[in-house]
This record gives sequence, C-alpha cells and structure tokens, in this order.
Amino acid sequence: MLPADWPVLIVDLKDCFFMIPLHPDDRPKFAFTVPTINNAEPAQRSQWKVLPQGMRNSPVLCQWYVAHALSGVRKQFPDAHVYHYMDDILVAAPTQDELLRIQPQLLNALHSHGLQVAPEKVQQQPPWKYLGVKILEQTIRQQEVQFVQSVKTLNDAQKLVGVITWLRPYLGLTTTQLSPLFELLKGDTDLKSPRELTPEARKVLEEVQQTVSAWRVYHIEPSIDVTVFITTPDLHPTVQARVHPYYVLHVRSHTNLPGFVAEGNARADKLANPAWVAPQPDVLAQAKASHGFFHQNVHTLQKQFQLTATEAREIVESCDDCHALGAPLPAGVNPRGLKALELWQTDVTQVAEFGRLKYVHVTVDTFSSAMWASAHTGEKARDVIAHWRQAFAVLGIPSAVKSDNGPAYASQQASDGEQQPRAKVRIRNLVTKQWEGPYDLIAMGRGYAFVSTDTGTRWLPSKCVRPDLRPQRQNSADRQGGSRDQLESHQVDESSSDHSDDSSTDSD
Repeated sequence: MLPADWPVLIVDLKDCFFMIPLHPDDRPKFAFTVPTINNAEPAQRSQWKVLPQGMRNSPVLCQWYVAHALSGVRKQFPDAHVYHYMDDILVAAPTQDELLRIQPQLLNALHSHGLQVAPEKVQQQPPWKYLGVKILEQTIRQQEVQFVQSVKTLNDAQKLVGVITWLRPYLGLTTTQLSPLFELLKGDTDLKSPRELTPEARKVLEEVQQTVSAWRVYHIEPSIDVTVFITTPDLHPTVQARVHPYYVLHVRSHTNLPGFVAEGNARADKLANPAWVAPQPDVLAQAKASHGFFHQNVHTLQKQFQLTATEAREIVESCDDCHALGAPLPAGVNPRGLKALELWQTDVTQVAEFGRLKYVHVTVDTFSSAMWASAHTGEKARDVIAHWRQAFAVLGIPSAVKSDNGPAYASQQASDGEQQPRAKVRIRNLVTKQWEGPYDLIAMGRGYAFVSTDTGTRWLPSKCVRPDLRPQRQNSADRQGGSRDQLESHQVDESSSDHSDDSSTDSD
C-alpha cells in the first residue's frame, strides 16, 4: 500500500547471499568436497564462509539478516514505508527531503552489516520496477509481458503456462479458467513433442491478455480515513444483557429449532427424500444409487442392503470418488530381531550398470539396520555362500537369516556350504598371555583373523592366532607308533624265517 504522491527509492543488494557471513564456529557444518578429474589427486575439502544458496533455510536466513539491518532505519523514520523482499528494498517517504535524509542512513545501515548496494540498480525516478510490477506516480501495473503466440512444441507450452502462472496472483485467475492451457502440458514429456493451441486454449489466452492490459492498482489517498475493522462497542453489553434465548442458525441447517430457515429446509428434505428412498426392484442397483449419493463403506452397504462382502466391495471399488480409499491391505508381518545378530534379511537385486557383476546380494540386520552388499556374477547357491561369508566376516554370525525361500537359498548346496567344518585355531589372551581354544576360524586376511569364541565373534591380529596342531600331532604320533610296531613285527618275522631255513638245512 503506497500513498499517492509519495516519492519512492528502490535499492537492489549486490550478491546478497554471498555478503552474509557465517560464524566461524558454524563454518565446519557447511563443508563440502570438490572431486578431482579421474581422481588424479586427493579431493579438496572446503567450507562456506558465507551463506550458501542451495540450503533450504537460506532464504529465511537472508530475510532475517536484511530485516535486522533495516530495523534501525525503521525505528529512526517511523513515518516512512520500508518494504523488502530478499535483496529488493523499497522506501517511500511523505516528502522528497525526508527521502533524501533516509537514503544515507539506509546505505550506512546496509554497509555496516556487510551488504553492498548495486549502484546501477538504484531507482529514484518513475517508473520504478519492483518485484515484477511497474510503479507509476498514480498507478501500479504489471511489467511488460511477452506471451508466446505460436505454440508448436511442449517447450513453447511450458513457457506460456509459466508466464501465466506467474501472473495468476495479480489477476485472480482460477485453475478452472486456465484448465484448457494446462491440458497442453499432458501427454508426451519430450520437450520437442508437437503441441497446438486448441480453440478453447486460444480463447483463454485472449482473456488473459485482456485482463493483463486492463489490470492496474491505484495508490491510496492518505487524507481519506479508511477503517479496515469496524468495532461495535455496544454489541457486547447488549448480548450480555439479553433476557430471551437465542440461537445461531445457518441457511443450510437441518434442525428442529423454530424458524423459517429450519422449516424451509425440512420441506425441501421431504420433497427430496422420496427420490432416494423409493423402493427399487433391483437391490444391487438401489445400493449403487445410495452409494453414489452417500458414499457408504463396504460394511455399511453390506448391512443396509443385505449384500455379500464381494458385492459391496465391488460397488465401492467402482466408485470414482472412493476407489482410492478402498479397504486397506491386510497388515503384513515383518519380524525384527530383538538384538543385533539375531535375525537377518537377505535378497538379491540387479544393477545393470555393474556389467557381469550385476547381481548385488544385500543382507540387513533387522535390529541395528546394519547392511552389507556384495556384487557377484549370478544368484546361485555358490554366490549366496560367498556373500554370506563376507557378511559373516564383517557383521558377525546371526542366529537366523530370513529370505524369500528362493532356489538359491533353499538348496542343499547352500545349507551344506554353511555347515562345512572350519579350521580350528587357538588365540592368545592378551591379559593372561595364555593360549586359549580351540575356536572356529571364520575369515582371515590383511593381518587380522575373525574367530568365533565362546563369548562371541572377535577380530584379532594374526600374530595372536595360530592353528590348533594338537590333533595333528596326536595323529602323527599315532602314525609313528604304528610304523614302529609294524617295523618290529617285520623284524620278528624275518628272524623266524631265518631259523626255519636253518632247521631245514640241518635236516637235509
């Protein structure tokens, strides 16, 4: 609301966002990474020193910062009108002299907060351009708008609708009025797809152009007293002093209260009711007609018209207004573990960009949401076993794994693969310096070993793990003892054979 004959000053801030500094303690929160081409060198880590534009709250912070900078000017000149939106500032004063006194104070306040004014965008003479409107000495009009007259592609239609959408708040156009133009945006999403103005759309465009050419707003006259809110101080005491009962009634009220409004509505209901409650020979058609007016749910239709559940459900689903609000799906059960490593859920998805390794096996801990994924060349049992072994090495061994019971998971090979015997190892207790075990070795590599102990799975340095050779030594000892016995028996047999040969020689 600009008073008539008031001079106006419009100031545009230069790079408003980049002139608002961030507190040094908050700058690490706005850090970002700049990658290098082909990873030729380490990525550079930087942080914003000024307000970034891409943040969701940046416009709000910008508005608050500029308003804080203008607060002193508003207090010093209460009679002046100071409007601002983002980086556009409008100042109006009763006289030119007062406006000239405000201008240096305004610039000093902005400069003290680190905001710079673009000199080429300072407007002191009419016509002033502010937020898409042209402010003249007596009226306010829209700036020059160029409508696309020839619509041949979807891109042309988008430009035309975009300009009109920008003008809608000023012109008061409704969606229903512009629906023929919105129809041009439907169909093929290719920007070069052909489009053509329909007769209805061309008529709407002509109406919009006429409305734009005729639209204008006049400055207010300060000398005319305009009361925006009318107060009636005598109304409240009158209501408090009432001696007769009263009630507030709407023109569409359907009540038993006395009065011509309720009486007229009751007579209209009596005339309209037979159209809905008249008996019909087909109960199903009667139910459809009733649902088309009252939109009952399935249970109400079934109980009111003695229909089966299937018939009532078909009526509701065939309704254009109720099909999207149909009966909810039955609640499924997605079991979750009560602790980590209790229940896992696994599945396979395909990522075509990975080429031969497009089969990505994913496993999720349902309690902690810890996830492990690995790419493989297939989704067979051997791939499932390879993925699980990686997951076991990283996440641990779960109590159970939930899957879709596909052939790869339900096969005997997958079951046997997880039941294969593991190597037995002994681990060194770093506190007691004693070797404990034997325990199952799950995975080993890169200087560490993953071992399943009595207290759970543990990652240990390789120097603290060594194979359990005691069974092998026992077997070796047993084998050595057996060989010694066989050797002794062989020597005994040879000596006995020598004696037999000697005896045979003597007999000869």
